[in-house]
Amino acid sequence: MLFIVHCLDRKDALAKRKQFYDEHRAYMGTAAAKRIATIMSGPLVHENNDAAGSCYLMEAPDLATVKAFNAGDPFTINGVFETVQIHQYLRRAP
Repeated sequence: MLFIVHCLDRKDALAKRKQFYDEHRAYMGTAAAKRIATIMSGPLVHENNDAAGSCYLMEAPDLATVKAFNAGDPFTINGVFETVQIHQYLRRAP
């Protein structure tokens, strides 16, 4: 199953995002060991290119697996995100 993970940063999160970036990247690298394939991932940005959040397209066996993975993300744990929405995604075209 495919899932979109859409995360928006807190207004004051830029310093925390920079502080925990390396831990976040290392954690994202553990997805495969947790039965998740990251199809694409990257930051959402404001017009000035400062980070506004993150967006991931992931393939996993179920929603619970993606939720559990997101809960362990250093950005989530350390309060970078204000909101996180996870939706199943149905691919209609290649």
